[in-house]
Amino acid sequence: MHVSTASVMPYMKEPLSWNWWLAQAVYSTRWCIPAFVLLSGALLLDPSREEPARLFYHKRMARIMIPLVTWTIVYAGYAILRMYLGAGLSLAAMKVPIFQGTAYFHLWYLWMIIGLYAFTPFFRIFLKHATPRQCGGLVFWLFLFSEAYWIMAAVVGRRYYCVINDLLVFPPFLFYFFAGHFLAHTGLVRVRPQWWALGVLAFWMAGVGGELLVYRLYGKPLELFYSHFSPTVAGMAICFFMAAWTCDSRLRQWSPRVKLHVKHAAEATLGVYCIHVLVIQGWYGLSISSFAAGTAIKVLVGSAAVFLISMGIAQIMVRVPVLKRTVR
Repeated sequence: MHVSTASVMPYMKEPLSWNWWLAQAVYSTRWCIPAFVLLSGALLLDPSREEPARLFYHKRMARIMIPLVTWTIVYAGYAILRMYLGAGLSLAAMKVPIFQGTAYFHLWYLWMIIGLYAFTPFFRIFLKHATPRQCGGLVFWLFLFSEAYWIMAAVVGRRYYCVINDLLVFPPFLFYFFAGHFLAHTGLVRVRPQWWALGVLAFWMAGVGGELLVYRLYGKPLELFYSHFSPTVAGMAICFFMAAWTCDSRLRQWSPRVKLHVKHAAEATLGVYCIHVLVIQGWYGLSISSFAAGTAIKVLVGSAAVFLISMGIAQIMVRVPVLKRTVR
């Protein structure tokens, strides 16, 4: 989405055109973050994992704090350099964004993960003694909370949770965190992946219909149904997560060589997330993205190029001892 937004944003004002449908597909990819949180909940909230809180914090916080501090410095330096070369150096202008966790726009995710990690040991204790019905009830109430947040955010029209720091973004994501654990341990895992894939398509179409209705009513695109907490994005994230989770037994049948490649790719995903915005800046800054082609081709080529370049850089950094802790 970060790669393609600039290319498709103008077409959000051309309802039902080919490029408008493309824009809807690009903006709907916001389900990726909720899907990651669902997966984190399924893996981390398992109460059978006997792990002292101190050990959990040592492993998880160290893993996330080093990349957070490193990339905050990198992106703050990059932003200052851009101000110096453009509108003039303004260190004062960087103070508030840095302490809010927004040295660059995508780093909010690392702050959110820290919030979830901070309470995970306590969540495990609750889940160890909770019945499936109690767990389901908690997920239901957290869903209502996230939807209330979605409605209030739409009314207020800004990210009001960032008044102090992006660390405060995690409460609405608790729904996805607990839902990941709950869904991974229910009878729903027996539903075939094809049905979950159809669910992704159905929720996407519902989101497209909602966006079209909003445009007809207000005369402008509001991206209301592409919020991380909108019912349609939540539905897409859950269906995609369940489709992937139910395919787990098939993935285990892959050859050892394929599994090794997947493992290496997985180890670099945090690095890809941290690096990709700099790669995007280079992609646009060098005018590589201005080649003559249709919008759809630019979106596909740009997305693939940025991902592959970011993955390549992350893979190199993972193999350099002094840089390894900054990307995994």
